[in-house]
Amino acid sequence: MRFMTISALSFLLSGCVADSEPTCKVDPDIFCEPFQQISTELSSEDKERLLAATPRDIIGMHRGFGTAIRNSFGLWHDNDLTRFFKSNGVDDPDSMSGPFITGLIGYLEGREVVMTEEIEKIPPPPPPPPEPSS
Repeated sequence: MRFMTISALSFLLSGCVADSEPTCKVDPDIFCEPFQQISTELSSEDKERLLAATPRDIIGMHRGFGTAIRNSFGLWHDNDLTRFFKSNGVDDPDSMSGPFITGLIGYLEGREVVMTEEIEKIPPPPPPPPEPSS
């Protein structure tokens, strides 16, 4: 009987150990899967480059890395990610990739990431110039 109790206790504790693994610290958690996917696909050198990126570097990523993000995660279409961005005032897919990249950097750093705060860090693009009057 004592063996059964110890075995049962060991089994329960081993389940607790599995649950204590780090969880994604991104709010909302709809970004966890994309961030994890990118993290596994990036080389160590690319991760180091991202972690060392300045705000100017991030702006420079708009075309290459930003385009890959927009295309890979369907930022041109209606999905959970785009609905989140649009509900937070970011309507254009081109403007979604900046906060996405800064959120990804936070994820790679292992810090808690709040995507609404990432949106606030990236200023929206300027409005288009007014139409010339005739």
